[in-house]
Amino acid sequence: MKYGIQMYSLRDATEKDLKAALAAVAEMGYKHVEFAGFFGNSAEDVRSWLDEFGLRASGTHTGAAALTEENLADTIAYHKTIGCKDLIIPGMDWSTKEKLEENIALINKVQPILAENG
Repeated sequence: MKYGIQMYSLRDATEKDLKAALAAVAEMGYKHVEFAGFFGNSAEDVRSWLDEFGLRASGTHTGAAALTEENLADTIAYHKTIGCKDLIIPGMDWSTKEKLEENIALINKVQPILAENG
């Protein structure tokens, strides 16, 4: 059995040094990581670290801002580079009917595009 870890539980360490945090979880025996931010690290660097430490990206916590028309292509490219097919929106503002409708519209718009891109 292969185990994974949600990197949010290590957010203080990942923010300081993502590569070192990935090395540490690999050393502990984890094989899958679910990211909660990349802290300015390039997709190419993250992918190289995953490969170096024998890890696989099992998912990412990705904020709604990364799914806007301006950012969606970059978000998709980043996920493809790191080999991650599962994107999780960790939270959205659902406090009003207007926010609810905006969020649903965004999700309905991007879901088919994300599906087309794997």
